[in-house]
Amino acid sequence: VQVQNDFPWPFTKREVILLGFADDDSDRSRIVGVKLNSLQTPQEDKAVPPLDPDIVRMDFDGGLLFQPCPPNHPLLEKSRGNYPSDEKLILLTFTMVVDPKMEVIPKKFLNFCTRTVIGAIWRMMLHVAEEVRDGKRPEFTELIESKREDLYDWVEERAHVVVHGSEAESSSETKATSTQSIDQKNSLAMHAAHDQNSVPI
Repeated sequence: VQVQNDFPWPFTKREVILLGFADDDSDRSRIVGVKLNSLQTPQEDKAVPPLDPDIVRMDFDGGLLFQPCPPNHPLLEKSRGNYPSDEKLILLTFTMVVDPKMEVIPKKFLNFCTRTVIGAIWRMMLHVAEEVRDGKRPEFTELIESKREDLYDWVEERAHVVVHGSEAESSSETKATSTQSIDQKNSLAMHAAHDQNSVPI
């Protein structure tokens, strides 16, 4: 993934080339992780475009973690969303370390700007996603459909497992419930037989 950003004068445009890896443990723990690393030179990966002398390529290291959101998570109290009490949510954790190559700017100021920008980017992405969901961005819908077999079917399946659990998990729970029910019936039958054979003294 190639991301470019314009910066105000006197800074030049920045870009980051990201390579992502998914770590899928959703069937066992209902957690999916995504590792993001920046690529710098074409030698690391053939898909990396050559360096543009007018653009500064940044270093980036980050990750995403998707897991079921606990109903008592403290961030829910700060959320602007009004979610029904029975709605199942996904908790997304995002971490990143980025070097924008701006040595002349104090690090504290850069950290403040980064946190502010990241928050704005997440809100923009969520807004776009909601518009895609509501059918207001048909060009995005067409793009998703064109890449469904390669990516988006897998994404939807993983999201479903994170929220609702896997079929194997459901089958295991059903089997455990059935076994427990049989054990309870056997226990009741044993107690009934014991009562019938008991003689009061």
